[in-house]
Amino acid sequence: MKKLSNKTKDKIYITVFLIGIMWLIILLFVAIVNLFATDQFVELSEQEQINKYYTEQSIKNEIDYIAMWEYTENMSEQEYYETFYKDDLKEYEAVQQNFAAG
Repeated sequence: MKKLSNKTKDKIYITVFLIGIMWLIILLFVAIVNLFATDQFVELSEQEQINKYYTEQSIKNEIDYIAMWEYTENMSEQEYYETFYKDDLKEYEAVQQNFAAG
């Protein structure tokens, strides 16, 4: 096995030392950030809770609307009429006749 020169050993020691210093700096940074981090569980006032609830409901309604819109966009024409015009018998029969003829 070939022996390493003193210069190579010095380079290895310096590299290990620098990596150790970097780890210490990162750990120090994480400790300082955790020390000054605010509490995530902040008590909301009644009005803020109401606003949060209505905002969440608005977002859920928007998501439901978009999902339903995409669902109806991907329906075939026959599925669309069977879903939305089945209770309107005259319109439904006219559509059924169009499908039977076409």
